[in-house]
Amino acid sequence: MRLLHARHATTLPAWRRCRKLMDSEEQQASQMLTAPNNRLSRRAFLSGAAASIALLSSTSLTQMVFAIEPMSGAFDYESFSQRMKDLAAQPYQSPVLIDSPVYTGLNYDGYRRVQFNTEKARWRGDDHGFQIQAFPPGWLFKETVSVYEITDGDAHPFA
Repeated sequence: MRLLHARHATTLPAWRRCRKLMDSEEQQASQMLTAPNNRLSRRAFLSGAAASIALLSSTSLTQMVFAIEPMSGAFDYESFSQRMKDLAAQPYQSPVLIDSPVYTGLNYDGYRRVQFNTEKARWRGDDHGFQIQAFPPGWLFKETVSVYEITDGDAHPFA
């Protein structure tokens, strides 16, 4: 008769226990944020957006972010050049980094599963030969970028 020896969790080496714990946490975070079709679930997005708004409204970073003047209005090369000269004369301000709780638990594979809805791409149906598809904030992209569209000499931020 052969005896089977079962290894108890505490007999595993510490690195293996730690790795198993990390793998299970990553898997839980990935499952929580993605729907069965490998897209970001509406519930996770809305909860992350609400948390981000609450975080921004409760910190002193809000004044710094919203203190920058938007570029809306008349746009021409001279006014743009003057604005860039004025900004270059000011001391450097590092951008506000996004640390959204929605994306902090994701590993590479989990972040890769978050997909842009190509049906909502800017200029998708137009005959421009290109379209804009946004990346979600987090992981590699911790700084936001403001993008403006210039139409008939007026600059308007993308909605």
